[in-house]
Amino acid sequence: MPPMASSIHPDFRDDVTVAQARAADEKTERLFFEQQVAKRAGDMDRYLQLAQEMLQTRLGVYKPDSMPVGDAWCLIGSAYRRESKLQEAIEATEKSIEIHAAGDNEDNFVLAREQFCLILEDMEKLSDAKEIRLRGASTGRMVCSSPQCHFQSYDFRLLNRGIRLFNLTELHGCGGCRSAFYCSQTCQKQEWKRHKSPCKKYVSSKTEA
Repeated sequence: MPPMASSIHPDFRDDVTVAQARAADEKTERLFFEQQVAKRAGDMDRYLQLAQEMLQTRLGVYKPDSMPVGDAWCLIGSAYRRESKLQEAIEATEKSIEIHAAGDNEDNFVLAREQFCLILEDMEKLSDAKEIRLRGASTGRMVCSSPQCHFQSYDFRLLNRGIRLFNLTELHGCGGCRSAFYCSQTCQKQEWKRHKSPCKKYVSSKTEA
């Protein structure tokens, strides 16, 4: 009988062999690389297609409540957000948050939570985004609100075995809406193109009220 993957890690399904698990992980790496190529090319349809294929690949070998599946749901949420399919983005990201909240990988949970907040911003729900972000303030479990932040990058995570988490006092709040928090002026400037519209609408609504 071939060795079973669940003997190596409990995230694998009990009916999956080591060979099947390795093949799926190798395919996932290839899909992730192709997804980054599509992202740089601005091909969001392809980006979403690859994210969905990655989810199905992982569900073929991993348990549905495992961390790798949670990560795949987060990627799908990101893809839907880039396509401005915000309700689908919310639903996929909520699944990721639910999985990671029950697990032991805090970095992935915090990143999924921040993605959820970015979607809320796109939906012009900045007060809700702020409330959710501040849930990590008392325990130093906040991230920069810029998805392009160096401290969230793949290379940084690989070298440092995780992202960088911040206390609220280490972050700079947006001077307008005070709902987004950045680790540097560089990150804030990079994110302003996206953040500008919901921020100005939010500030205007508060002024009119």
